[in-house]
Amino acid sequence: MEGLHMALKDGQAANLFHGVKFGSLGLHISHLFYADDVIILSDWNQNDMDNIIRILNIFYIASGLKINIHKSNIFGVGVSSNEINSMAANTRCTSGSLPFTYLGLPIGSNMSRVVHWQVLIDKFKSRLSGWNSIGGRLTLIKSVLGSLWIYYLSIFKAPEMVLKSLESLRASFFWGSSEDSKKLSWIKWSNTLSSHDKGGLGVGSLKAFNLSLLLKWRWRLMQKSNALWVQVVKFVHGDEAGFDNNGCQAKGAWANIVGSVNKLHLSGIVPLSSIRFKVGDGSNIRFWKDTWLGDVPLYIKYNRTQGELNNLILDIANMDPDEIGEVDSCIWSLSQDATFSVSSARRHIDDCSLPTLLPVLECIEGQEDIEVNIVLAGVIGCNHLCNSLAPC
Repeated sequence: MEGLHMALKDGQAANLFHGVKFGSLGLHISHLFYADDVIILSDWNQNDMDNIIRILNIFYIASGLKINIHKSNIFGVGVSSNEINSMAANTRCTSGSLPFTYLGLPIGSNMSRVVHWQVLIDKFKSRLSGWNSIGGRLTLIKSVLGSLWIYYLSIFKAPEMVLKSLESLRASFFWGSSEDSKKLSWIKWSNTLSSHDKGGLGVGSLKAFNLSLLLKWRWRLMQKSNALWVQVVKFVHGDEAGFDNNGCQAKGAWANIVGSVNKLHLSGIVPLSSIRFKVGDGSNIRFWKDTWLGDVPLYIKYNRTQGELNNLILDIANMDPDEIGEVDSCIWSLSQDATFSVSSARRHIDDCSLPTLLPVLECIEGQEDIEVNIVLAGVIGCNHLCNSLAPC
């Protein structure tokens, strides 16, 4: 695909077609590749379209790789369906319209509506096989059903109703229930989701999984400040990409991501300073706007009066040498290795949100002979039960 990339790049540079220009950034995007799939972007006019077809034909003559025009689609933004159909007829492409599915993701759909998640709910149900052992069902829930939605959940905030529906499916499957046979649930499903340290089975909630995947976008934003997608997001939503008091400048998937992450910060579940910079050479850190000294950006902590500036100089002089590296880097304060991971974020969110199982038994001072009747349901809370039975 390198040959096609160069052909399209040269065609755009020669003004054969225009691509998309992002304001005063000097950023032009004419095409995007993913494996053997390509999206070509340009102004809506017949001249650009004719030249794109010519470039594709020249690429075919030079390389022997023919683009299947009949399987290609034309989409128009802000143009009528009649114009799209006319352009498609002239180029022998298929006319497309919003919403549509690209690389497995819905484009142009309102993902806050439950109906657009139904296809994945149905897929979820199809993976519920008839495992007989509770240990086998627990393994399937953790390894398969817990990661089945990773593609969707890393882009979209799932509606609460969808998450409740999926957790209900997981709970019913875990306890051996089916559409024909209902089984008794021995404890609350939320207790099962809790970590082992809290007396649960460490399954983890889908809500925390969703939020931790969305939170990773803020980590990527700070780590990959020069990436193409970061430049586009900042052009649309401002220099802070929506992570400030101004918020996002337009609705859409990114605005929902920012809203979910900001809600985590405002609730105190994930502190804003949990993702911050470690100073190196300072080339990638904005002195006033980034968090690198303390828990908030400097413009919030210090006014630019002489007295405050003196305090700032003292605080910088007293920085711990361990907080300074050779190059600028991002750190995630909620893990031991300071590197963000979805699993560590998920555990932290769940630990802040899910219940802790109360001790089964407590030692009662002054009583030696106590008759105890215990009914142990499956494997739930075994470790917690043993710890509770230990001598005081």
